[in-house]
Amino acid sequence: MTRIPDQTHYTITAAAKRMNRSRRTIERWVAGGMKHRLTSGLVIIDHDDLIAETIRRNRENPAKRSPTRTP
Repeated sequence: MTRIPDQTHYTITAAAKRMNRSRRTIERWVAGGMKHRLTSGLVIIDHDDLIAETIRRNRENPAKRSPTRTP
C-alpha cells in the first residue's frame, strides 16, 4: 500500500493507506468502537482518533507491531 500524507480526517480507505493496514482492519476498528462520524453515508475518522486507536492497539498487542506500521 502507498502511504498517504497526514490529513485532518480520513475515509476508511484513506485511513487504511495512511496506517499501512487493510481496509478490513479499519472497518473492524470502527465496528469495535473507534471514534468516527457519518457524513453523507461515508465513515469519517479524524486524524487524532486514528493515531490514538493505532497506538492503543499497538500497546494491547505488541507482537503485531512492525517498523513499517508506525503512526
